[in-house]
Amino acid sequence: MSAAAARRARRRNAAAELRNRRRMNRPHTVKPFLRSLGYETAFVERYASPFGRHAAKAYRAAHDGRDPQTTRRRVNGKLRTVFQYQPGDPALTIALSTYKRTAEYAPAA
Repeated sequence: MSAAAARRARRRNAAAELRNRRRMNRPHTVKPFLRSLGYETAFVERYASPFGRHAAKAYRAAHDGRDPQTTRRRVNGKLRTVFQYQPGDPALTIALSTYKRTAEYAPAA
């Protein structure tokens, strides 16, 4: 492999790594969070909204009553405003352990 080809390969790998980091560190909503934990699609579709209410309540308690950041997402064919959370936000883990449908599967703290 020539030196130029090696440089191109390093650049390509660095760009792919940066893309993956951006993807992992971007804020996410409740549905992708529950899916990433391995819950089935039917469970996520049914309980994401009440779980999101628990997450918002936990976020407000931890952040002096402020609402989480919002974004617009298509939900059931309509654009709606939904809350989004940073990766590793403690509000999501608190909601996971306090919401009755997910509490039994939550990791022990």
